[in-house]
Amino acid sequence: MLEMLSLSGKELLARWRATVGLALGVGVVLLVFLAMGALAAGIGRSLNQRDTGAYLVLPKDAASFWGSYLSLGTGRRLRGLGAEVVVPEIFVIRQDGPDNVYLFRGVPLTTYDQVSAFTVVAGRPLGAGDRGAVMVGRQVAARRDLSPGDIFTYRGRDFRAVGIFETGTISDSEIWLSLEDAQRLFHSRGYVSTFAVKGPPDLPRKIEERLDLQVVSEPEVWASFTGATASLNVLMQMIAAIMAGAAVLGVMNQMFTVVRQRRREIAILRSLGFGRRHVLAYVLGQSLVVALVGFALALGVALLFVHGMQLEAMGMSLTPHLSGGTIGGALALTLVIGLLAGAYPAYRATQVNLADTLRGE
Repeated sequence: MLEMLSLSGKELLARWRATVGLALGVGVVLLVFLAMGALAAGIGRSLNQRDTGAYLVLPKDAASFWGSYLSLGTGRRLRGLGAEVVVPEIFVIRQDGPDNVYLFRGVPLTTYDQVSAFTVVAGRPLGAGDRGAVMVGRQVAARRDLSPGDIFTYRGRDFRAVGIFETGTISDSEIWLSLEDAQRLFHSRGYVSTFAVKGPPDLPRKIEERLDLQVVSEPEVWASFTGATASLNVLMQMIAAIMAGAAVLGVMNQMFTVVRQRRREIAILRSLGFGRRHVLAYVLGQSLVVALVGFALALGVALLFVHGMQLEAMGMSLTPHLSGGTIGGALALTLVIGLLAGAYPAYRATQVNLADTLRGE
């Protein structure tokens, strides 16, 4: 068996130009697969919010807290139903110039930390009395080159950055400011986007029944955004499948060429006692090596470019994540390509008529 695998290696080296071309073709397919997997994993990590045990109260048909409106007076009714913590919040997306899209969150300075999990990485958090101040997410600080004490300007309004926070989620792309500043800045006096509440286990049911509002956890709201990427992910997977099919046909054509040109050598080996398993190893070994070389090339490119890439969309910074599961899936696809491309040519090679081939017919 080792002899046949050695012959497979020599055959590939003899046709090194064709081998490299086919490996590159397979590599492109696998790179698309790795890139899509890394992007999907990055979106999943960014939209995976830390669970603080709080629920978000939204209008009945609201798809998210952006663009939703609730009367500020709703807070009193929530407390009347038994809510122990009631934190009104304003979520706004605004564009300031062609390349500047910002995610703002207005919070009450004395209670927001009860429903928002974050770590301050520089400066200090927003506190009581911090009017005209902001706390910026790590991604915003990096994009705008902001440090504690710097001035952040939005449409002619200056805000002092008191700190930089990190959550490890999409919130790192947000700018937090006081609820009062947000109401003035976005002309929403008397209204908020949502209420974050904590209370007894039956509180969500009471709110939905008596106030005709919907109650969800913050991770559930963010998870709903992954649905927007699902159709794109399916489309890219279909493209990858079509490309994989083309790669299979390309490698298969190469294997048929090898079998056709090496019919006499295969017949001689069979006559010397090499069995059909050896012939299968000779052909499948070549197709698998081509596929594995393509995998190595794709993984190398992915590690160099995809793993540390930053994507900006609607003010959000997304970091693709090349996980072990994605790499394992790409390796499985590699083996499928190699086996499918070599299986039928290998079968045809085992059916070579020894007598006719050795007579030169």
